[in-house]
Order: sequence, then structure tokens, then C-alpha cells
Amino acid sequence: MSDVDQIDELLMARVQPRWQKAAMIIGTTMIEAKEELVGIDDFFLAARIQQLAKAGKIESRSDLNHIRYSEIRSVKASPSKL
Repeated sequence: MSDVDQIDELLMARVQPRWQKAAMIIGTTMIEAKEELVGIDDFFLAARIQQLAKAGKIESRSDLNHIRYSEIRSVKASPSKL
């Protein structure tokens, strides 16, 4: 697993099904995982959130270029087909 994958996992672990401010996810991640994120700044985490949204791993609303005003949430699981 690459360092970027580990950082993505740290972010994804804090994203919930309800809408949350992206900046809050970044701040919480930086505080709770400070030992794992030595040398990583909030701009890098914001870029990773943008990539996670582009990849369809999280949903976003508002412009993720303005991370302070953007909201994200986990992708809703699709109902299983029986």
C-alpha cells in the first residue's frame, strides 16, 4: 500500500454518510492522525479529498477548490439485488 493510499484511508475513516464540512474532516484527520501525517499539510489533504470525489469514493457538494465551504459524505451503498 502506498503512502497516498494510507492517507486516503485516514480521510475515509472520518467521512460519514451525513454531509460534513470538508475542512472539518481535514482538521480532524490532522489532529487524530498527527503521527502518521508528519510533513503532510492541509493543502495536500484537500487535494486528496478532491481526488476521492473524482474517483467516486465520496460525494461532494459545492466547489472543492474552496474546501472551507465544501461538504462531503460517504457514497451511499446501493441496495443489494436479491
